[in-house]
Amino acid sequence: MSPTVLVASFIAVTSFTGCMTVPPPTTPTSTAYALGDRASYGLEEVVVSLPLRGSDTLYQNLHVGLAVIANPVRQTAGSSYEVEGLVRRLETRVRSRLVEVLASAGEQTLDSSGSLRQRVSVEAQDILEQSLSLWTYRSDYRVEIVVVSF
Repeated sequence: MSPTVLVASFIAVTSFTGCMTVPPPTTPTSTAYALGDRASYGLEEVVVSLPLRGSDTLYQNLHVGLAVIANPVRQTAGSSYEVEGLVRRLETRVRSRLVEVLASAGEQTLDSSGSLRQRVSVEAQDILEQSLSLWTYRSDYRVEIVVVSF
């Protein structure tokens, strides 16, 4: 095809297609980037041996998986990378506290796992809150530790 034919075809196609505008949406919209949690970080699993009533053996290993979820609550100069760095430096402290709490929990049953899970969550969140309270942008973020496996 010659260059003249290509240019003529291009002009014809672009001339006849016209311009189209889309009316603004009438309902609130959001980009995919703004939906869901902005940042989440999985922490290393904590494993503690606990006496479990009704078990074949005296002790059973309890595996606890934790993750941190961070979401900005306002426009901020802080970044999710800073949150991740702070959380990573706190991880050893959180894991140590959970081992201490779980090791002193005494004999457990499958029925008591809900309250033990809640206690794990509260203890981990307390350590996180104490440490993050010193961060300049703390009030700009909602940061929480969640139990992802138990």
